[in-house]
Amino acid sequence: MITLLLLFVTLLSGQVIQTTKQVTTTEKRIDAELVSQMGIDYVQSVLDTYEYNEVQDVMDYLSTKLDEYLQISKTGNPILILDEARQFEIELPDPLPEVIEGEDLEVTYISIGRSMGQTIETNDTITITFERDE
Repeated sequence: MITLLLLFVTLLSGQVIQTTKQVTTTEKRIDAELVSQMGIDYVQSVLDTYEYNEVQDVMDYLSTKLDEYLQISKTGNPILILDEARQFEIELPDPLPEVIEGEDLEVTYISIGRSMGQTIETNDTITITFERDE
């Protein structure tokens, strides 16, 4: 009887440990996805503050603002460290797309979220429509 009880406890504890590992890994991945989404929201909020002017086009503005407000990573990309376990990095296209007057601008970039050892890359495309004088 004791042998059966010990066998049952041993098998059950292995299953509990495996399930706990899976839950922890899933939580870390979800957190990394949320941090990556923060990077996308950050880029969109920077672009929301842009006002058209003749001197600086929207891509120069975005690049300048990201470099101004964020640290620069070892790869040369703007990075925001949220705490010791979480950060996001913005990878803009190189070279930056040219702004052509009268045409919409599509910018595809990557937000890289890192959290507790997990890394998630999220691709995002922003379409910037310029008002046309008619």
